Amino acid sequence: MWIYADAPATAWAERVNSDRVEDWIRLANRFGGGMNPVMVILFFALAGVAYAKREWVGHAIRMTFAGAAGGVIVQLVKLAVGRTRPELWLGPFHQARASASSFPSGHTVGAFALAGVLILNAESKTLRVIAALLALAVALSRVLAFRHWTSDVTASAAIGLLAAATLRSPRSSR
Repeated sequence: MWIYADAPATAWAERVNSDRVEDWIRLANRFGGGMNPVMVILFFALAGVAYAKREWVGHAIRMTFAGAAGGVIVQLVKLAVGRTRPELWLGPFHQARASASSFPSGHTVGAFALAGVLILNAESKTLRVIAALLALAVALSRVLAFRHWTSDVTASAAIGLLAAATLRSPRSSR
């Protein structure tokens, strides 16, 4: 994986690094971490209640459980794997701490868990596309910020999508 995905992507990230890229990274990272996933869930819950859209409330509930499941998986796997982050591997670093573990990417798992709920359940094609693009932006930003390897975010996207798939609406035809 290192030869075919991680090394070329890391070299590319080093070549494109600039102030503009750093600004974009900060923006994209917000969709996958901190309070922003909670705000997305609250938006769907409150808008669903305000506009009497049961589907949106259902999305909020599914996102809550998918995000929580993804978060638990992330913490368990980080403790078990302890993979060194690219930023630490590229510089002086002697021992991988669980708090500095690269695999899996919590931001990416969270972004794809929430986006996955919409991708698999939303009726609106536009909403599904926007959710997918935002999740992809989070994954790419984690590689560009040297916080995760390409293989980390790829596997993390799969983890997030699997968490969302377990909560797929029985009525969904997608």
